[in-house]
Amino acid sequence: MSDQDVVVKLRKGKKDYEVLVHLEAALAWKAGKPLSFEHDVLVIDAVFEDAKKGKRASIHEMKSLFVTDDTIEVAKKIVQEGHLPQTEAMMRQALEQKRRKIIDLIHRNTVDPNTEKPHSLSLIETALNELKFKIDEHKPAEQQFDLVLKAMRKLLPLKYEVREVLVRIPHQYTARALPLLRQRAKILQEKWEADGGLFATLELPAGLQEELEIALNNLTHGEVELRLIATR
Repeated sequence: MSDQDVVVKLRKGKKDYEVLVHLEAALAWKAGKPLSFEHDVLVIDAVFEDAKKGKRASIHEMKSLFVTDDTIEVAKKIVQEGHLPQTEAMMRQALEQKRRKIIDLIHRNTVDPNTEKPHSLSLIETALNELKFKIDEHKPAEQQFDLVLKAMRKLLPLKYEVREVLVRIPHQYTARALPLLRQRAKILQEKWEADGGLFATLELPAGLQEELEIALNNLTHGEVELRLIATR
C-alpha cells in the first residue's frame, strides 16, 4: 500500500464498511472520469469491516445493507457515498483554487465607483492578502462572496452592479459574435435586421462590460456599437 492509497469508509447500520483505493484515481472516478473502477481505483477487490486488520465484511450483511453481495458494486457505493480523504497538498491546492475563484468573482461582479471600471485582479488579491480573510474550505466560493465583499470594502471602493447593455453587431459578424455574447452575458432580447445584423439587449456583471467590449471590438474590427441602458 503506497502513500497515495487510502481507506474510504461508509457507515451502514452500526458498522463502518471500508475499501482500499488509489486516491487520485478514486477522486477522478468520483468526478466522472472514464476509469475502470475495478482496475484503476480499487487496490484490492474486497470490502472490509477493518481494513488495517484485514477483516473482511460479511457477505450476508453486505447483501442486507447494500441490496447486493457484488463486491465491486458495494465498493462503488462506498466510494460514491463515503468520505474520501485528501492529502495536505490536495487540500492546499483546493483552497488556493477557491481563493482564486473568489478573487475572480470580485473582479467580474464589481467596479470601482470612481472610475466605473473593475479593479485589477492583482489589486484585489493584494487587498485579500492584507485582510487576512480566512476562506472557508467547506463552502463554495459563491457562498463566501458577500462576506469577502463586505470585508474588502474596508480597503477598496467597490460597487456591486448588474448592467443592461444594448449591442449592435453588423451582419457579417453575427455568426461568430453570438457564441461570445452567450458565453459572457445573458441575452434578454434579440432583434434581427433585414440584412442579418443583430440588436441584442444583454445582462451582465458590471466588471465584465469592458472585457466584452474589447472582445467584440477585436472580433468586428471596431464596428460594434454598445450602449449602457440600465444598472441595478
